[in-house]
Amino acid sequence: MPASSTPPPKKRKPLAGLLFLLAIALCSLLSFLYVGTIKGTEFSPSTFQSRSFSYLRIPGTMSRLGPTTLGPSSPTTELEILKHLTRQSGPDTWHPIAILNSNLAPKYPAALLVESLARKSPEGNSIWAAWSANHPALAATLWPFIQQMAMNNIYLEIPSILEFAENYQGPDDKFEVELHARARELLLAHRSLYESYANSPNHSIVFPTWLDIEKWLDSLIPPQIANNR
Repeated sequence: MPASSTPPPKKRKPLAGLLFLLAIALCSLLSFLYVGTIKGTEFSPSTFQSRSFSYLRIPGTMSRLGPTTLGPSSPTTELEILKHLTRQSGPDTWHPIAILNSNLAPKYPAALLVESLARKSPEGNSIWAAWSANHPALAATLWPFIQQMAMNNIYLEIPSILEFAENYQGPDDKFEVELHARARELLLAHRSLYESYANSPNHSIVFPTWLDIEKWLDSLIPPQIANNR
């Protein structure tokens, strides 16, 4: 009776195993890049330009990997506005507009100014460029003032300031006084709001402290002087 024979062991396929491990590694890398890649846009009150940025962050942490990639700068608004800005010394200041793929706020206060500047008429023309062309004296006062608010990260009140300017019917020589008074009124009304933000995460990126706002208020025309003008 013939002896029973044992079937030969199956040969392992190292290539298939290696490909499987590579596929897992690739999927993990792609998932890491998708979750960890932070993209956004930022605005410079120094020049009224905006640009995109991106960087890689370890998911679940605030630790960055590698440098920040910056896109080209592009004007946020029209020449009729830009020509009234004050040239700033030193490097340009940049404030975030929006951040994607992040657990932070998707939009930041600088977006209030950027969106206001982007207002268009039904014909597709810039509302603020037209206003500036029609009110050159007021524009020469308004835009440096808006620029200084933005340089100090004071964005929350800018839409109301722009609304005040757009509806202003008084004499040109009283506009600056009225503008400063309106800004003071708005900021004092928001004092408790700014003070409440002091203990919130990332407040130094998003909002100024009330102490910083008080210092900026000191640069405005004092009420007692304004009343005598």
